[in-house]
Amino acid sequence: MNHRSERRLIVCGAGISMDPPACAPGVWHIMQLARRLLLPDENRVDRHLSDLVLGKVQPELFFERVAALISPNYLEIWNVVDSSVTAKSPKLTPNLCHYFVVWLAAEHGTPIITMNFDVFLEDAARDLGIKMPRFVPGVASSGSVLECVPEPGSTALWKVHGSLEVNTDGGKPSICTTMSQIVRRNRRLLDALSAWAAMSRLHLVGYSGRDADFFPELAGLTRRSFGPPLWIDPNHYVDPGMEERCSALRAIPVPERFLDWLFKAGSAAFIDALRSCKSASVESAIKAWEAVRRGDSLAGWDEHRNMTLKTQEEAIIRKFGKVDSAARRALLVSLLLYSGSTREGYLYEKRYLRSTKRSLKPETLAILMLDRARLCDWNSKYEQYRQSCCEALEQAQFIRSGSPGTRDAELIARVGGLCLLARAEHMLMGPFMAWPDQNLSDRANAATVVKSLLLHLKTSARVRFAMLTHTRGKTGRVPSFLRSIWPAQISPSDPENLSIGESIAWAYYLDHRLVFGLLALRALTSLARFRFARAVTRFLALRFVDRLEAGVQSAGTAYTLADLYVLRARFGDETEVMWARHIWKLVGHSIGVALILRDQGAEMLRGWPPNVCNSVAADRFRQCYEISVSAGSHLTALKAMIGLHHAGIHLERTRWDYHSNKIEGSEFVRFFARAADYLQARGAFNTPSVSATGI
Repeated sequence: MNHRSERRLIVCGAGISMDPPACAPGVWHIMQLARRLLLPDENRVDRHLSDLVLGKVQPELFFERVAALISPNYLEIWNVVDSSVTAKSPKLTPNLCHYFVVWLAAEHGTPIITMNFDVFLEDAARDLGIKMPRFVPGVASSGSVLECVPEPGSTALWKVHGSLEVNTDGGKPSICTTMSQIVRRNRRLLDALSAWAAMSRLHLVGYSGRDADFFPELAGLTRRSFGPPLWIDPNHYVDPGMEERCSALRAIPVPERFLDWLFKAGSAAFIDALRSCKSASVESAIKAWEAVRRGDSLAGWDEHRNMTLKTQEEAIIRKFGKVDSAARRALLVSLLLYSGSTREGYLYEKRYLRSTKRSLKPETLAILMLDRARLCDWNSKYEQYRQSCCEALEQAQFIRSGSPGTRDAELIARVGGLCLLARAEHMLMGPFMAWPDQNLSDRANAATVVKSLLLHLKTSARVRFAMLTHTRGKTGRVPSFLRSIWPAQISPSDPENLSIGESIAWAYYLDHRLVFGLLALRALTSLARFRFARAVTRFLALRFVDRLEAGVQSAGTAYTLADLYVLRARFGDETEVMWARHIWKLVGHSIGVALILRDQGAEMLRGWPPNVCNSVAADRFRQCYEISVSAGSHLTALKAMIGLHHAGIHLERTRWDYHSNKIEGSEFVRFFARAADYLQARGAFNTPSVSATGI
């Protein structure tokens, strides 16, 4: 086979470091270590819910909540990837996959793109005598690596998420271990990657596609690449979403192990290159590969990995101490919220945590109140939602801002409390619903719209003042009254140096601005009776989305970014829906997926004749209903039932009454009582003889 017939651009994930002699701890091993250190394990309920969140929550989201609720110190758990973390275990060395990736990239003169923190690829290049400069985000001196073309026989390494042993120019670790860090786009790197993808064929090796930043960009690149990408050994990851991600990239799956595939791709020249190296690491890699081929036991290598994990666990406990039970349970409640298990989180907090709140630190308790408020929101408990927001704001007054960590907690409590309180007040004004059948829509009157707009403007001003006071000018200039109406300056001016608290505060604020913007656009849409007015509204909406998206990517807000993808999809770009689903699944936001299904069902009903069954739309609404029931979101379940009615499906009155009785908020109760009477008069509810046909 002629290697130089086409350029190969290799994207590496953590999977290439799993085989011996590297045997680097994978994400599963790191999450199990975090579980032992940080999650409760006192009874069967604790263990069951811990298993639930670890199976659903994204690692970066997990550690973002750890940093906010417990301490950023525990991000050092990721240091276990470094084989030099303990002197008790032998230094781990590159495996044959690392050597082949470096050799192949040097043969084609292309860079290597990796999300890994470890330095196995660097070690492999040194052993092979291949020149390989490295780009690390946050290190200005490495930026020139993106612009240069590797010399013949050399390559370059682009470490998308940082490197373990390198600090940024600001002195902070360069590795991206939280969701807000990985969502921030490195535009310079992506532009350089786009240029290489246009003249190369992508090869994905050891990559799962489970990231919120790189995968959507990669999907866009594959549409302009030299040919369809090869995804080598995608079945290595037991993940039901792998097939969907492979389809999104239009990739050709290669169901072989990478080590088997590489020898079909040209073994002779590679083996010659290895034999010319007089390195003990190379000999160890060859022996380990031969052992794998023979099917020898790998128990010895697994023992080395377990020893490294155990040593790191002991070092963290010795350095930072054990986490108390109340803090562990507070973290579990937060993770249940962020993994989409809102019903379980609401019940767990109500049963286990309320009696132990007094033992929590004020900063932890304030942030927990915000998480409880969001749990109440998703469980349609709007009176409790408002009460929890008020408690968070009250608790913020008891936080003594002595250290950076407590100052961050105070900022999160104040900003999050103000933003969520505004949303709670907005929700208690009543539903803002519009469906194809105008007889079952509830459009707010002008007075309600103006009242909501003033509420959001007042909240925005208070939030900006709190953020400016905390960050001492880092957020940019204070907007004037006109700029507070139009979101011009809505991103941090120094995103690379944001603390965890500042990132979370920006997430709350940008989500608040999105709600405010949608409300303003909805008011404009209700006035857009003519074609020109609709065109102006569309222009303003797209302009608003563009400005807000720049702020979201700068601050690293995954939820709001997914919301913006959905907004763009409403203007005709259906690929954005796929990216929104991808992010919401990664962050465990099941209600977000349900809302996408509801919007898709409503779109399918446009122009559909009344009282005629639309099975495709009904299927979307049925999925939305099932997800909503699983998550405990009664409001979303009722909206799905209204959609099923418009799709020609009979409803069950008992289910309707069950969900409507669970909602707190007088305006919602009145609206759904009127809606039930309307549906009853239309014959939408089943009779006992046909109850099995509906929902």
